[in-house]
Amino acid sequence: MAQHTETRRDPAAWSALWAMVLGFFMILVDATIVSTAVPAIMEG
Repeated sequence: MAQHTETRRDPAAWSALWAMVLGFFMILVDATIVSTAVPAIMEG
């Protein structure tokens, strides 16, 4: 006999997940900007 366990959805967990996704995206954008700007910084 199979038992069905209902998963509880925790809004705080989803908020934490979205905060981490946004944080990692910002790190990626920052790294891209810095790597693009390094040659101009080196010339200056």
